[in-house]
Amino acid sequence: MLVMWCWARYIPFTIEVAQMVAAAFSENLEMVAISAFGGLLGPIWVILVVVAYAACELKLTGNLSDGEGKESSDAFYPFFFVCVWGSGVIQNICHVAYCGVFSRWYYEEEGAPLLKSLQVALGTSFGSICQGTLIIAAISTVETAVRSSRRQAQQDGNMVGCVISLVLECFLSCIGDLMEYFNQWVFVLCAIRGGTFCDSVKGTCAMISCSGMKAVIGDLLIDRVVMLGSILSAIAGAGLAALAACLAATDAGQQLSKADIIGLCSLLGSLTGLISGGGVMGIMSSGTKAILMCWAEDPDRLHQDHGFEDVHEELSNKAREWK
Repeated sequence: MLVMWCWARYIPFTIEVAQMVAAAFSENLEMVAISAFGGLLGPIWVILVVVAYAACELKLTGNLSDGEGKESSDAFYPFFFVCVWGSGVIQNICHVAYCGVFSRWYYEEEGAPLLKSLQVALGTSFGSICQGTLIIAAISTVETAVRSSRRQAQQDGNMVGCVISLVLECFLSCIGDLMEYFNQWVFVLCAIRGGTFCDSVKGTCAMISCSGMKAVIGDLLIDRVVMLGSILSAIAGAGLAALAACLAATDAGQQLSKADIIGLCSLLGSLTGLISGGGVMGIMSSGTKAILMCWAEDPDRLHQDHGFEDVHEELSNKAREWK
């Protein structure tokens, strides 16, 4: 209730932006195929890395560990880094492809927007994606190592080491979250211009600072919309799976009871709904960032070519107030 009361004044603006992005999305529904491919490839990558880690751990120590013990510390963190880096690269390739499609919609470029955007994501911008994601993966790996050190200090009763580890963990977590969020905007510029990662960082900083985008970003709740949409997809997936299991499952001749089968199906349904729904809702987040960056670069196209005069006026007012 408190959060809704604090966010009430941002909701109308978020609705207008979401309707604009949905209109662009409806003209390029082929992006769902990229979402499905990314949602399938991501878990496959994680499974491959986990299997490789398990094989390495069995070869070196003869048993499996979760990375908290001293024996597995040398093997766990490189595999964790590779897992986070690869998963992030897959996710950001999809993000850059989405942004390319929305930017081509904004500038009304002809041709196959999805194919051209994929060529940029897998071609000229692939190195930038890997470089930006590598930074996030490195921070996440160091944060995991510090968290493991903190738990070890707790077990040993080392209060000073525990406090120092907590401070470092908090610092790294904040830096990682900021870098991950900022990279999403940097990758938008990579999708639009196809430049290097460093040039895109400089361009993003200049564009956000000079165009008044800070006020627009601060008043927008699109990431909360994406999160709630993903949660609703998980709930719907769990409900449909439970209903199907309730209608089809029986206790006769099975090791699991009907209640166990329903619970297992609900869990699998929620995971499936979360992955698929989160992938589709991620398109909305990428589209919002892409269109806003395009607007910051060329504001007049939004109302002259696409007819979103109210959104353009609202964006202009917020940017003007910030300046």
